[in-house]
Amino acid sequence: MITVEKIYNYINDIAPFDTQLSWDNSGLLIGDFSNTVKKAAIALDGTYENVTAAAELGADLLITHHPIIFDGLKSVDSKSAVYAAIKNNLSVISTHTPWDICDFGVNEVLCQSIGLKDVRSLSDNDGYLIKIGRTDKVYSEDEFARFVKGALNVSSVKYNKRAADIMTVAVCGGAGADFIELAKSSGADAFLSADIKYHQYLFASELGITVFDAGHYGTENISMSKLKSIIEENFGDIEVVLLDTSDPVEAV
Repeated sequence: MITVEKIYNYINDIAPFDTQLSWDNSGLLIGDFSNTVKKAAIALDGTYENVTAAAELGADLLITHHPIIFDGLKSVDSKSAVYAAIKNNLSVISTHTPWDICDFGVNEVLCQSIGLKDVRSLSDNDGYLIKIGRTDKVYSEDEFARFVKGALNVSSVKYNKRAADIMTVAVCGGAGADFIELAKSSGADAFLSADIKYHQYLFASELGITVFDAGHYGTENISMSKLKSIIEENFGDIEVVLLDTSDPVEAV
């Protein structure tokens, strides 16, 4: 019999929950360790839509990247994800920053998706890991932006144009602007991340590094199929479903 606890323990083995940053909220956030799991759903976000989709599929467990409970809750109404999960007896495990930095997770899959070689980890003062590697050829900034757009299947890639060659690339899925200086000091020509603000592009240009923003969803959701596959490989007695989601941020 597969229980929530067994799946939790496996995730903890490959992406230890005690590696999460101080502001994070990863772990078993809703449910009971003793509950039996016959079907699990995987999704990037712990939204009401994803919770109800998992429940409609008959899932006993939802595994998300972004925590279903992050900041302090002041209410739990009938249209909230938390209410829907409890109502449908759906346990929820969220693995956020632990999944970002583990050997199988967001940053590793991001490196693989754009074909980086000789990949190594970089650590900031808080112990958070980003990755750096090299491409198999020299790109212009325009060429690299187009390559990333296709590799990640995103609608757009933004960057600060410096007319520089790109070959050594640091990556951080999701909002990684805090690591621009770390990427530059580690020898990167470029930094691929998301949620870059206007003044941060200017700062990157002053530092002498090109920052590419491929979107929060685009740089993280690519790792969800990996999470699905490793849960399937290790728990063959349960059905694992990757929920069909799309980028919640539209562009025209």
